[in-house]
Amino acid sequence: MRSLLLRLAEGLLEPVCLACDSPLPAAAESGLCRDCGRGWPPAPAPAGLPGVAPLLTCWSYGGTARRLVLRAKEERSSPILPLLRARLTRRWLLAGLEPGAVVAAPPSRARRRQGWHLAEELAAGLRRASGWPEEIALRRLRERPAQAGLDGRERRLNLRQAFGASLHRPPWERGALPQPPERVWLVDDVVTTGATLRECGRALRALGVKRVGALSLCRVAPGSSDRRS
Repeated sequence: MRSLLLRLAEGLLEPVCLACDSPLPAAAESGLCRDCGRGWPPAPAPAGLPGVAPLLTCWSYGGTARRLVLRAKEERSSPILPLLRARLTRRWLLAGLEPGAVVAAPPSRARRRQGWHLAEELAAGLRRASGWPEEIALRRLRERPAQAGLDGRERRLNLRQAFGASLHRPPWERGALPQPPERVWLVDDVVTTGATLRECGRALRALGVKRVGALSLCRVAPGSSDRRS
């Protein structure tokens, strides 16, 4: 993968597509070439996971969406990020969702070492657009082996009781603990088998949250080779 600095340097001489680096006409305001602009895989039908409903996504995981997400996950200051944030916010607006707290699925140890997490950037953008609070912190209670190469059942077993949830409490508050929100929206970048969201939902319900839903940029289609990666 070309580094962000290399692509920016190229862009000083000639604009390039955010997804494929091909030369880009200066008038292409989307930042995508013609082929990539038409290469968005359709969104899967709204669906839920056990304990997490609804689950809304912008696209299936493939084509232009896959290329952009993979690049955005590696580059903190990527020019791709505003585009992805805008698409997720548009999905939220079109769905007319019930208000609730917005929290990102926790990053893995490798992502924490990287210093940032795409899902957290997306969740922060959604909170700014909606005015909905965070209220809840999700964290990993223990590290587990990487999920790559595991099927859905193996992923669920691998993540069992891996997450914990707690309420944010301002330091000036005293007395009784605040009540958890009725509704929480989880945000993630890519849903593969749904194991992470399901386990996050379990942690939130253990805290007292009654309804947990999720928003994601992409969802891997059943049977796709990406379900094993």
